[in-house]
Amino acid sequence: MAKQSDEPSSGNEVAALREILGRFNDARCVLECAVRSLEQWQSLDETEDDARRSYDPEIVCLRHAQKLLAEVYDQIDSAIARLAAT
Repeated sequence: MAKQSDEPSSGNEVAALREILGRFNDARCVLECAVRSLEQWQSLDETEDDARRSYDPEIVCLRHAQKLLAEVYDQIDSAIARLAAT
């Protein structure tokens, strides 16, 4: 009986991970679009000044989420590149 390798096929895993990363990036783009839309919607309110708008909790939270997702995306992308190189 032939012994099966415990290591999965690296090429297939890399392709699957790249597909997941692509969907992750799509989600990031949707978030970025939502942030821009909210910022534009808020800019229609002429009673608020620009300084206050940039510190609205909703905008701050969404921008923080964008930053965190971008960092995770970069980490996953680097890990996939390292996996592909092995």
